[in-house]
Amino acid sequence: METLFHILTTVACSLIVALVTWAITKATTKAKNFTDEHHELIEIKDEFKELMEQHVILMESQRNQLKAQIVEIYERAKARKDDPNWGKSWCISFMELDTLNRLADSYFALEGNHYIHSIVKKANEMDVGGEEIPI
Repeated sequence: METLFHILTTVACSLIVALVTWAITKATTKAKNFTDEHHELIEIKDEFKELMEQHVILMESQRNQLKAQIVEIYERAKARKDDPNWGKSWCISFMELDTLNRLADSYFALEGNHYIHSIVKKANEMDVGGEEIPI
């Protein structure tokens, strides 16, 4: 009887050890998977942050390019207005004004907020002429 008791105790202890080992292995595996996933999320977050920084730079660059084009069209038209040799009743063409206004719409849509409001207003008050916009 005592031998049977020792055998049952040994089997029970072995089962408990096996169960504990299985539980620890399972927990370790889950912890490792969680750590790997968490590491991937941190990498994704870092990549996203870098992309957002690049996006901000690109948006600023695009606004600056639009602003430069708007100013160029305006300055060219203004120079015609002040040129005594121009000899025409208008200083900005229909197409230049349309282009300037479309560029300004894009500039404002990109949250550009500078002296461009004033330039667009002045350009729209200029005498318009030349070839009309083809339909």
